[in-house]
Amino acid sequence: MVSHGFVLPTRGVVLSADDSLEQAARVQSEVIGLARRAEALGFDGVWAGDSVLAKPRLEPLSTLAAVAGATESVTLGTAVYLLQLRNPVHVAHQTATVDQVSGGRLALGVGVGVGGGSRPNTTSSTFPTSDGGRCSTRGSRSSRDSGTTSPSPSTASSSN
Repeated sequence: MVSHGFVLPTRGVVLSADDSLEQAARVQSEVIGLARRAEALGFDGVWAGDSVLAKPRLEPLSTLAAVAGATESVTLGTAVYLLQLRNPVHVAHQTATVDQVSGGRLALGVGVGVGGGSRPNTTSSTFPTSDGGRCSTRGSRSSRDSGTTSPSPSTASSSN
């Protein structure tokens, strides 16, 4: 089955607003309003891009939490969330919260690698990052039915 969705314009509202009131109004109309319209038209998902340093935009998980409150069924996704630039404990807490307040609609698209010539931002985390992102794929699985996160059977007894 084919799914259709689109990336919300979270960058444009940051770059083109002259003041905070205008920016808030544009977020309501151009981001949240567009997500509502997409749901009404039958789109399957709306996505929020991520760029911490290179391209200023609204933070994707906060944006999707706001969209969750304004929609009922559309999938809410990150395209792609940059894990290496953030503290993994905070990411786990934020994503679990968005998934819970949205009724299990979060689809977390992540980027864990670092391209040639780049180095990960290791100052945002107290956890080792020398494993090339492998730590972000171990240890938990999402349980959409219960709205909780629990240890993965394959990693629950492993030592990290």
